[in-house]
Amino acid sequence: MTELWLVTSVVRQAGRDDASGLVRVFDRDAGKVVARALMRESEFRDKESNPRGGVRGARGASVWNDRLVIANSERLIVLDSSWNVVRELTHPLFGGIHDILADDAGIWVTSTAADLVVRVDWSGRLIDKWDWRADRRLLRELGHLWLPRPLGEVDHRDPELTRELVTNAAHINGIAPSAGGVLVSLGRVLPPATFARRRVRGIKNQLRRRIGAAPKSEPHAAEPKKTKVVGAPIPNCRAAIVRLARDGAVDLLYQQRSTTVPNHNVCELDDWLVFNDTNHNRTTAVSRATQQVVGSVAIPGDPAFARGLAHVSERRFLVGSQEPAALYELDLGQQRLIRTHDIGGMPNECVYGIVRLPAAFGVPANLQL
Repeated sequence: MTELWLVTSVVRQAGRDDASGLVRVFDRDAGKVVARALMRESEFRDKESNPRGGVRGARGASVWNDRLVIANSERLIVLDSSWNVVRELTHPLFGGIHDILADDAGIWVTSTAADLVVRVDWSGRLIDKWDWRADRRLLRELGHLWLPRPLGEVDHRDPELTRELVTNAAHINGIAPSAGGVLVSLGRVLPPATFARRRVRGIKNQLRRRIGAAPKSEPHAAEPKKTKVVGAPIPNCRAAIVRLARDGAVDLLYQQRSTTVPNHNVCELDDWLVFNDTNHNRTTAVSRATQQVVGSVAIPGDPAFARGLAHVSERRFLVGSQEPAALYELDLGQQRLIRTHDIGGMPNECVYGIVRLPAAFGVPANLQL
């Protein structure tokens, strides 16, 4: 039986009139892409000032029974096994969607622009949300004494409405099933000094706008040339993996200190926590019990920008990269790269999400989103 996988991507630094993301169907047995389509652009694309990702491209994807969900920056597109779009869901808290996770009750959504994990049912009704800033113990464990709560009344889908707010303090970008709950990736937790500086600048800029003066922009690190775009590094950050239990308990399972760019994705496999260590261009597994690295494989690329993670079998995983846009099959138990699949990417195109399709999904004849 043919083994099909869905692969989403973001074209980083794509111009406002250029395609910024694709969705591909990949046949792992044949080692080739068998269908592709442009991802629907964000409705807020013309308001985006971020030169790298921002609201660009296709984001996370997830399957539940005969339903496939694909996200862009502010919208969930639900398809049936015949590749028909059967529903579209959006919400003011869907800002900067990253990974998603579908289950019988609905869809978990990581919203970086709201600093929240949001959960909606299959009709799009909000049924729950998790605010990491409300957990004082977790804040302390991640180096903060206090942070202001996110503003729930703001439409976080619109970059202009959150531009002067520090709404992305943890870069909540990954979610995966876990025994009795879910795992959440806090890809890049800002240090207190950086958060405070950004908050003060944002307040000053809001005041400047009110009096008609031009706001001051944040100084960015010099960007590499276009084919080497990774992101603006921020020193002294942290990355963390948290478990949200069904009973409401929150546990910090692992944290990595002294990071500069976000880590991505998370997966639980027995005692292992597997994640893309984008800071070191590796896919890494750590033991929950010992907190030690038990497996790690370097991801090729210049830059690699490891992103996209899916369990294949045993200790094998599929992982994506940016330059080139490719899929890498690796064995973390043997700590080696098994196979490379070039997916024919554009310059600066980076794999985003990888998900195995159920057997009911065949190759689409004319994929449109």
